[in-house]
Amino acid sequence: MTVSFKGLGQVAATFTCGADVAAGQVVSISENGKVTAATAGSDVAGVCQNVRHGLATVIVAGHAQIPYTGEVSLGLASLVGEASGKAKAGEGGRQVLVVASENGVLDAFL
Repeated sequence: MTVSFKGLGQVAATFTCGADVAAGQVVSISENGKVTAATAGSDVAGVCQNVRHGLATVIVAGHAQIPYTGEVSLGLASLVGEASGKAKAGEGGRQVLVVASENGVLDAFL
């Protein structure tokens, strides 16, 4: 038997975005109401769920599948942006609850 956290408690918001943002990427707030793909050391606003016509739907709370690099522990973790729209462990980053980690993707609660 397996468990799934998909969609649990999700809250999404719509932001404007540039061409650098794609579904599945970690994003950061770049200016009023706008997101950009995460860069090294940037704040994690959420995970882009969809992009259409210059608008990005971003999961800002609840369950999200977060692409990452490096080592991230299960349980409470602090995440910051990393190049190419991924996250990595980093001091002073966004606190998330990591419930699973597989193939470069975290199952976590923002």
